[in-house]
Amino acid sequence: MDTRLVWRGRILVLWILGVSSSLSLCSSFPLPARTNLALLATGRNTQNHQSVGLFGAYTVEVSYEGRSCEVEVMAEENILAAMERTGAADRLGITSLPSNCRRGNCLTCTGCHADGSNKASVVQGDDGLTPYMSEKVRREGYVLTCSSTVEGDGLKLILGKNSQVWDSIYKKRFEGEEAERMRMATQARMMFLRAESDVPRWKEETEESLRNNEDDAPPL
Repeated sequence: MDTRLVWRGRILVLWILGVSSSLSLCSSFPLPARTNLALLATGRNTQNHQSVGLFGAYTVEVSYEGRSCEVEVMAEENILAAMERTGAADRLGITSLPSNCRRGNCLTCTGCHADGSNKASVVQGDDGLTPYMSEKVRREGYVLTCSSTVEGDGLKLILGKNSQVWDSIYKKRFEGEEAERMRMATQARMMFLRAESDVPRWKEETEESLRNNEDDAPPL
């Protein structure tokens, strides 16, 4: 057998194995990263393609009390995890990043959009809040960093807004005329349940209250 044919056969086998291994490795990457790798392999320019950085990373600018830094957030990685992975706390001059429950419902990790922020790049994940409250958080410009991911550059966040979002979402619900109506409705409901559970006593108290009102009434 021709020696050159043998070597060509061996080279072909090695090439097939290499391609198979490369495809297996690429399949573990996020979809945006696989897109960019395919573009690179075909010699196309990734800068003009509607994709992301080489391994599916987006640049997010975060700031806290006047200090700021940039964080590379991987595709499908929440913002808090990215900040922890890249050591953002040290660069911001704080001992630790604001966080607690890591599910979103405690609101500790809340940030808000800075001027010029690409709000559309935020993908709000499951945060443990009710749909109404979750939508209210988003509508008022807050971002729960532990449950939000990023799809696009240009996001700018100001951290440490947990007190503001707490007042906006919860405190205002228990103040003002609406809260007073809720209080009076609850009180009336409790009185009704009490009367329903002991009708004779309710009649006796009602009659006594009427007699007291008649005694206190001014003479005609």
